[in-house]
Amino acid sequence: MIKSREIKFMSPPDGMPSEGCFEIVARDMHSPADGEVLVATHFLSIDPYMRRAMGGARKQYQLTPGATMIGRGAGVVIESRHPEFQEGDAVQSEFGWREHVVLKGDGLRKLAPDLQPLSNSLGIVGQKGETANLGQI
Repeated sequence: MIKSREIKFMSPPDGMPSEGCFEIVARDMHSPADGEVLVATHFLSIDPYMRRAMGGARKQYQLTPGATMIGRGAGVVIESRHPEFQEGDAVQSEFGWREHVVLKGDGLRKLAPDLQPLSNSLGIVGQKGETANLGQI
C-alpha cells in the first residue's frame, strides 16, 4: 500500500495565503477499482481562481475547510484498471494537491509520450495555452 500526502485547505487567507491556510495529511492510498487508475503526481498547477475559491467568492470553486486543495495536475500512471491507460502513461486531470491520486478514466487526458517537459501540459499545451491561443483570434 502506498502512503501519500495531500494538502488540505483549512481556512481562508487574510491577505496573502500562508502556511496556516493549509494542512498536510498522510493517508493510505487504495488500489484502483475497475475503470480507475492510480497516478503519481509530478506537477501541480497553481492558478488565480484558487485564491477566489479559498475566499468563497465563486460557488463553483468554493472550498470548505478540510477539503483537499483543488488544482490540475500532470503525472504518470503507476497502476491501471482501465483499458485505455497503461502503467507509464503520462496523464493530466483535476488531481487536487495530492502526491498520488486514484482517478476514473473518464475525463483523464492521456498526454503525448514525447511531451517534454511534462509540466508543459499545464501551461503552453494545456488549458492556459489554449486560452491564450483562442484569445488571439
